[in-house]
Amino acid sequence: MKNPNWRLYLLALVLALALFVLWQTLGPGKTELPAPPASLVSPEAVVPAPLPRVLVLYQQGEGESDLAAFVGKELAAACKDKVVFRLINVLDEPQLVEFYSLKSAPAFVFLFPNGKIFRKYEGYLDKKKILAIVAQMNKS
Repeated sequence: MKNPNWRLYLLALVLALALFVLWQTLGPGKTELPAPPASLVSPEAVVPAPLPRVLVLYQQGEGESDLAAFVGKELAAACKDKVVFRLINVLDEPQLVEFYSLKSAPAFVFLFPNGKIFRKYEGYLDKKKILAIVAQMNKS
């Protein structure tokens, strides 16, 4: 003779198992999840004080884009204590182009330390213009 409520028993078993796993993860005495491994922590997270960021979005192999990446690398080395530069190849991370509503590369996105956009520019910017925008951002 078959039990007509076998589906209910199966559902109860799955629910009990899910609750057990949740209790083991966040159970009594555990107030927070474990820290992520160091390999997943971004370089920006290691910065001692919150600094503004400049995202340099470029397409590798294109003249102006390669020049923008070169300028970004130079400024990153020269301005470590003022601003954090992040160079992003749009071919590797195309979702950022869509996220920031950009139409072309190279592009520069200037972000406050809290992540809000200060300004964004499409096209090449030279060192003086980038530093001038960073100075304006620090005044705001």
